[in-house]
Amino acid sequence: MPSIRSLEQRRICFVAPYMGGNGKALYWGKLFEGLVARGLSVEVLTGPRFEREECPNIVQNDTVTFTRLFGMVVPSPYVLVSLLKLKCDVMLILEFNILALMATVLSCLKGRTKSILLIENAPQFTSAKRGGLFRLVRKVQCRLCTGILTNNAAAFDYLVNQLGVPPSKIMTSVYLTSSLASGPLPVRAASAVGRKVRFVCIGRLISGKGFMELIDEVALLDETERGLLEIDVFGEGPCRAELQKRIDDQGLSGVFGLKGNIPYAELGSRIAAADVFIMPSLGDYRSLASFEALSLGLPLLISVHDGAHGEVLGGQGNGVLIDPLTRGSMSQAIREILKHPGQLQGMGEKSLSHAQSFTVEKAVSNLALAVERAVVGRMAP
Repeated sequence: MPSIRSLEQRRICFVAPYMGGNGKALYWGKLFEGLVARGLSVEVLTGPRFEREECPNIVQNDTVTFTRLFGMVVPSPYVLVSLLKLKCDVMLILEFNILALMATVLSCLKGRTKSILLIENAPQFTSAKRGGLFRLVRKVQCRLCTGILTNNAAAFDYLVNQLGVPPSKIMTSVYLTSSLASGPLPVRAASAVGRKVRFVCIGRLISGKGFMELIDEVALLDETERGLLEIDVFGEGPCRAELQKRIDDQGLSGVFGLKGNIPYAELGSRIAAADVFIMPSLGDYRSLASFEALSLGLPLLISVHDGAHGEVLGGQGNGVLIDPLTRGSMSQAIREILKHPGQLQGMGEKSLSHAQSFTVEKAVSNLALAVERAVVGRMAP
């Protein structure tokens, strides 16, 4: 098998409906620049382009647009032209979607272009309930691609047992990460003993994120317990007014603060200033926020309905698994932290240690290795 050096000047292209958000590349920018530093030429075919200073060394091809056809949102016809014009050795294709299927088929037709599907996790919620046609399309896409890179064992099991993908076609290694910990951050207080415990949540203010359930669970705490904590929620969404009303009705305005959206560059310092991260999701594919909090050394209260829970906890002693749909689960976990705030420092240290499995450097190395293996047509070692 060739070494990474033999891949210098190889041309790779990321194909995705979107990457990052609000004009920011988020963690993708660090991954792209890391691959360029290894001698690879990187082009990104997606929707809105990122701010140039985030990714100065990549080619941004922002020609992915969408249209409605028979009630479905599909890539516009010009996207096919963009895919045909791509000149690369390896396509890195994000997840299962119509654009990904088009890219996989075209890479096959081009012959020399290899294709790697990037599968973040096993579907556990909406897409898991989709039947025959969706599963058939996914099976076809897996058969046509050169190989698959996935983050975790849950996705590996799904690919093998549900889609019938040969294990030899799959590489299971982390490729997603958080880059928040790469900048200067404030030093967090050594102990929460003797003061309020600061919790932080991040997410869109929608019903599926479980913020309403979190409010109701905090309402189960007695007055003394409520006086020992504060919870900041960062994010915006259609449920904001409803959430604020519930907070006011429950008499929790002194506990909860709906902080709205803040610039991504400031998010790391806001998270790092907290003592505990809580994710009350009712159904997340694999929340990035959990990894961001992990990388910043926070103890975690993570929902069993967040697909990230097995990775960010994983028996590391750095947090507690909660079930927002079970009455008393969240309130009891919060109560235990309020009773024993001295344990938070040790839990945070375990989060920092566990976060070393999800660094930008490791993600870049795994992506580069996947490209190397795809070039020779063999994903497994």
